[in-house]
Formats: sequence, structure tokens, C-alpha cells
Amino acid sequence: MPEGQGQGKVVNGAILLEGDPQDKVKVVPPEGVKVLLGGVALEDGAELEVGAPVPPVELPSPPAGDKACEVSLAPDRHSALLRILPVFAFRLADRPAEHPLMLHVTVERRPHPDLSRELVLAYLAGLGVVAGIDEAAVEAAVGELPDEPVTVAQDVPPQPGEPGQLEVAFGEASRAKSDVRRDGSMEWRTTLEIPLVHPGDLLARVIPPTEGTPGRSIFGKDLPAPRGKEMVVRAGPGTELGADGTQVRATAEGLPLLLRQGASLSRLEVKRAFVQNANVSIATGNLSFADDIVVNGSVQQDTKVVAGGRAVIHGEVDRALVEGGQGVEVSGNAFSSTLQSGGPAACFAAMRPKLERLEQEVAALHSAVAEEAAESLTTDRLRGLVLSEHPALPRLVVEVAKECQGLPAGTDEELRREMAVIASLAKRLTEVLRVAGGVLDWDLGDTAANLSHLTDTVRLLGEAPATVAVRYAQGCTIVSGNDVVVQGAAFNCQITAAGTVTVRGTIRGGTVRGEKGIQAQEAGSKEAPRTTLETGMAGTIRLASCWPGVTLLVGPERYRFTAPGTNIHARLVERKLTLG
Repeated sequence: MPEGQGQGKVVNGAILLEGDPQDKVKVVPPEGVKVLLGGVALEDGAELEVGAPVPPVELPSPPAGDKACEVSLAPDRHSALLRILPVFAFRLADRPAEHPLMLHVTVERRPHPDLSRELVLAYLAGLGVVAGIDEAAVEAAVGELPDEPVTVAQDVPPQPGEPGQLEVAFGEASRAKSDVRRDGSMEWRTTLEIPLVHPGDLLARVIPPTEGTPGRSIFGKDLPAPRGKEMVVRAGPGTELGADGTQVRATAEGLPLLLRQGASLSRLEVKRAFVQNANVSIATGNLSFADDIVVNGSVQQDTKVVAGGRAVIHGEVDRALVEGGQGVEVSGNAFSSTLQSGGPAACFAAMRPKLERLEQEVAALHSAVAEEAAESLTTDRLRGLVLSEHPALPRLVVEVAKECQGLPAGTDEELRREMAVIASLAKRLTEVLRVAGGVLDWDLGDTAANLSHLTDTVRLLGEAPATVAVRYAQGCTIVSGNDVVVQGAAFNCQITAAGTVTVRGTIRGGTVRGEKGIQAQEAGSKEAPRTTLETGMAGTIRLASCWPGVTLLVGPERYRFTAPGTNIHARLVERKLTLG
């Protein structure tokens, strides 16, 4: 083989020269290159037989350190860390035949000759670590030589005991029975189970906390476990706590209430209620009571049930009025009736959407008037602006003024004075629209500011923890200072809620407004009755299906369906209405 030329490759770390087997090849290192054969440097080169591999010889490696690994305690002394200190070896990398011959070197991480599981355990023992050792982690680190420190021992933390519990003996209010017949049809007259207790009835039982499970530190010391938190029970009106502190019993007839004030503190009381064990009819007269009213029957035509607390009706409500300051629960159906909960809050919840629209209309009118020259702002000009650009304004003013005049008992006097602005607005606008001529001295700017302040006030007062729950509603007006829940369908109803409106079945016809959102299985129908669903700026409307003719309003944005829709999720995204 001519001098200075040759072909070869590296296989398993050995140099294999290729050519005629009869040839001898002399390997001469060029200047600056050192070639080792069997660990001996070839200063003047060497003759090698073609096809005979040079025995694999590893290139020199850095000397091994004194330690194979390090074991140290974490700063908090709750765990121990293992750091592997490997040695490095260099060898020729496998390469195919090339011209000219090129050699490549690889670097391998190898364990220190002294590294072993026993060595690591000995180091741990030297630090006093005798518990919580993860032998699987030790084995893995010794075999895999990780770059980063590995946790090989840690405390077994103590497990605190289970906290004390309160086992309630009475059922949950408004829990419905099965309402599906064997043939698959619906039994609308099925009632709800409403708990009613009597003196001596067991209300709740206190279950004591359990002891914890001690832990163990890596140094073998016990770590005490805290006992679970005690359940503190306070017996409110109509209840008493037994001498041993484990049982709460009723001392009066009424509705049991569990008022939780924290994870480990509960309060029970029995709310005294007026119980009517018959239908409410013209024969019995209307019912009015400062606390709860329970009617074990129906509320019939042209009667009223007004409760300062909860109004619980076991039967139906037919062409009647039911009010509950702290909620209305109707286990049956409601027909052509008014259901209202929350006291003044319910009134404000109904007023708020109209008031907000009125605020927007007046603000827009103010902007339009501001663009007019002062000498041209006559009554006729204002009347023209209102009738052409804001035709809904007169009706809104009259409706809101009427509602402001019929404020419920308990309304704050300051709020009453603020709402007098609306009455003044109504009177002034009526004059403007009826009397021609004259220069207008009505300050729309002040009116818009007062409306904005009044809207904010009503928004704050228009919520109360008082929900309206009904089985099925048809032709009803429902107003709630909190949520409205209809278990079945709502047909041709006017529903207003300061919170959310949830209809398990269909909303068909009417107007439904839930300030915080609306959820229903279906909206509208094939016959296309007019159905409007409204929510606030931050609210959402969720519908499984929707028929054409349904109108959605989210804040100021409006959308009317012209084709069926499914899986509707209407909300404002960057002030634009989206349905996806």
C-alpha cells in the first residue's frame, strides 16, 4: 500500500486496516499526533498486517477521585441527598472506512470502582440516618449515575387525625322523589320532601376526631401526630345540646337549619314556622307571618302567602301570590301566579334591567343634546330627538317611576330619596313631550350622573340569599333576589333573578333574565313563540338546544336565532357577543 495512503475503520474501539492481506502497512503518526499500540507510544511508527485489528486500547483517562459519592443532609435536616462522583473514560468511536483515515474519541461516564449500595448506606449511617431510607432510589442512583443529587432518605411525616364530624339526622330540603311513571310519562304532582321536626327529635350527632399516626425522622426519632380538630357545635334557638356534648335535639316544632360557620364550627337551630295543614283558599284567608310559613297543601286562586322567612308550599300555586323574604319553595306546579323572594332585593332585581337601560338611553340622549348648539336646544328639538332616536325612553321612564313609587317596606330612606330623581325625570319628560315651545332648562348631565349612581346602589342592594324553587311554571311572574330554579319547564313566564336562572327542561315563550347567567335544556319551540333570554355583562347563557325566533341579550349585545342551534354558550368576549 503506498506510503501515506490507506483505508481503515474503527470497530469496537479497534483500528482495522483494509487492503491486500499480503501487504504490510506501516502506520506513521504525523507531527503533533501520538499513536498508542498496546499502551505503548509509536514514536517512529509500526508495521501492521492488513486485516489484523489493532487490539482495542482505551485512551488515557483522568485519575479517579478519592470518593465514589457524597451524602449530605438537606438544610432542613428532614432528608438526605446522594451525589454520585463518576470517573470518565475515553475510547475510539466506531467509524466506517473513510479516506483519509479519521479517528473520533468518545467520553464515557463510568462508576468509581468503589461505588456500591453498601458504600452509600455506610455514608448514611455515618450521618446518623437510620430511617426513611429509599433503597430503591439508592440502587437506581448507583446503576444510572445521575448528574443531579438524588433524595435517598426523608422523614416519614406524621398523619393528623380525622377531624370531628357532624352527622345530620334530618333530610335535605327540596329533595324530589321519583317523578317518572312506569310508562315513561311525567308525574308533575309528585311533591318534595321538606323536613319538619318536633320537640325531642334528634337533629345531629357529633362524631369525635381520631388520633393521628406518628411519623419518624431520618434519625429514627418519633414525630408526634396532632389529633384531629374538634367539631364545635352551638345549639341555637329551638335546639339543645346534650350533657355529653354529642347529640343535638329539637326543643320546638319547625324547620331545622344547619348554619355552618367554618370547617370545625357548626350551628343548629329550629326556625319556628307557621304550619298550615290545609289548602290556602278564600275560606282560610291570606297568610302573613314574620318567620317561615309551611303550607301542607296548595295555594289557591286569589290568595296570598307572605312570609318574612321562607315560604314552603307542599302543593301547587294557582293564580295566587307567594312571597318569601328568605326564599320560596314550591314542590308542585305554579300556574298564572307571582312568586317573589328576597323582599326589597327582589324589587331591585326586577327594577335593575329597566334602570340600566334607562341609564343608557339618557346617557345617549345627553351625548346627542351636547352636540346641539345652545340656542337650537328647544323643547321641539328635544322632542324630535327622543321620538326619532330614543322611542323607548318615555315608556322606560314611566315604568321605572311607577316601580320606584311602589317600593317595599324596609327600603332605606336615603335610597327612597335617590329614587325620587326618577319620579322627577318622568314628570319633566312628560312636560317636554306634551308642551311645545320654550327653552329647555333640564340638565341631562346631572340626570345621567344620578341614574348611574342609583343603578350602582340598586345593583348592590339587589341581591339576597333567597332562592325561588318551583317544580313547573306556566304563565308566572317570578322575581328573586338570588337564584331561580325550575325543575321542569317554564312556559310563557316572566322571570327575573339577581343571580342565575336554571331551568332543567324547556324555556318556551316569555322573558327570562338572570343577572349572572341562564342555563336551560331547550329554548323556544317549533311553533316559534317569542322567547327572550337576558343576562348581565359578566353573565353567560348556556343552552343544549335552541329554536329559531329566540333572542339572546348579553349586556348591550343582542342576537336572534334564525336557525336551530345546539350547545349554545353565549357570553361577551372583548365586548363582542360569542355563541361558542
